[in-house]
Amino acid sequence: MSERDVKKVSKDALVAAIVAATNEHEELTTDAKDDRILRSIADSAAAQQSSTARVENALLQIQQRLDGFDKKVDSLEVRMNAQDTRIAQLEAKPSASHPLVDPEELAALKDTLSHHQRFLESLDADKRRCNVILMGVGEGELVMDGSSLSDDVGKVNSILRKLEVDTPPSEIIRLGKLAPNDNTSTANQRPRPMKVTFQNERTRESLMAKTAALKGMGEPWSKVYIKRDVHPSIRKENKRLQEVVKREKEKPENRHKNVRYDRRSRTVMIDELAIDRFSPHFF
Repeated sequence: MSERDVKKVSKDALVAAIVAATNEHEELTTDAKDDRILRSIADSAAAQQSSTARVENALLQIQQRLDGFDKKVDSLEVRMNAQDTRIAQLEAKPSASHPLVDPEELAALKDTLSHHQRFLESLDADKRRCNVILMGVGEGELVMDGSSLSDDVGKVNSILRKLEVDTPPSEIIRLGKLAPNDNTSTANQRPRPMKVTFQNERTRESLMAKTAALKGMGEPWSKVYIKRDVHPSIRKENKRLQEVVKREKEKPENRHKNVRYDRRSRTVMIDELAIDRFSPHFF
């Protein structure tokens, strides 16, 4: 073999070696890229799983707090129901199953229940503190101060001007539904009451201090009656106690006794004896 042939073989072998090395490098490079892509996908999946776990944990904590609040409300209701039952047992006649108990225990239970009741009443009263209820304001067309008015806003503002209350209400709502009666016009139906809301309690109290003047103004003013907005059950209980006082005053045996309703203790008194007390049931 000549020197020329030897050089040719050496060159061919070198080219083959370079090609083989290049292919091997490309295979290694492709594998490395695949490894990096797989690692990136794995890292993203892990990060997403961690984020999902944090969200689930936060939702779990919120649900636990809500469950805790529900348990507190349920616990308060259970305690109040238990106290109602216990008071009924203590006030019942003694028997083998319910013997006479310590009067101090009965008084303590009544005091606790009264405290809870007043707290709930205060929450309800706070929502109504800027409201009044107007009764007797016709729903048809009314002539007030020489003007013919058909809308409730105009009627209420006319009443307020008559009583020299300058602040207009923020909301006026008719309560209830009109009774369906094709044979009776709206003007002849008994008007529905209106709930009137002011911006603050001071305006309401300013109005309430002047409502008695309506009775001496003639129609339609004398037909209007204004009262504070209170819970229906409280109004019903106040009416019941007023009727108790009236009945007791009419009894011959109480003719020379002091029959009254003590608003501070919310009890009906005959001289110094309490015979009835304020006890609404609406919560």
